[in-house]
Amino acid sequence: MSSAKIKKFVEIYEKLKKEMKWKVTDKRILMTIASMYVMNDKPFHFERMMQLADQIKKRAGMFSSMKSYPRFTTAALLE
Repeated sequence: MSSAKIKKFVEIYEKLKKEMKWKVTDKRILMTIASMYVMNDKPFHFERMMQLADQIKKRAGMFSSMKSYPRFTTAALLE
């Protein structure tokens, strides 16, 4: 893995950690999201990802797991 990808991963992870510290307590979720952006070579747009995650939460059923952590990884995958 190139040092550019590692640097990009760290930047994305730090941004997610700073912005989502009260929404996601498991750092592995944040690492997964950061790695999805780096490995797919997609530009990271935090605001767009959060808007998509909020839309997923709104459309999810009352007892759906999409009201919790999986909505963030799903939003990163769909973006």
